Amino acid sequence: MSLQNLQQTLKAGGCNQADQVILLIEECLRTGVAAGTDIVSAVAALGYNKQYVGLTLNQHTGSMPKQHYWFKTANGDYNLHE
Repeated sequence: MSLQNLQQTLKAGGCNQADQVILLIEECLRTGVAAGTDIVSAVAALGYNKQYVGLTLNQHTGSMPKQHYWFKTANGDYNLHE
């Protein structure tokens, strides 16, 4: 599913904007978009505020899977906790 299709599905289902951004970032990571700038650009291209997307990416980054959605690797890329 493309990011645009996912966005439309989320909006149609009544998903709020904060959750939309989180789920779109997760989809980026699932499809191999792992660099922070690429993630922010891809999600912002759908009409979200670039700064907000970056803040969301940073807020949910960490080493504890129960508290964070994703983590940053040694090379600076992002990855989902699995």
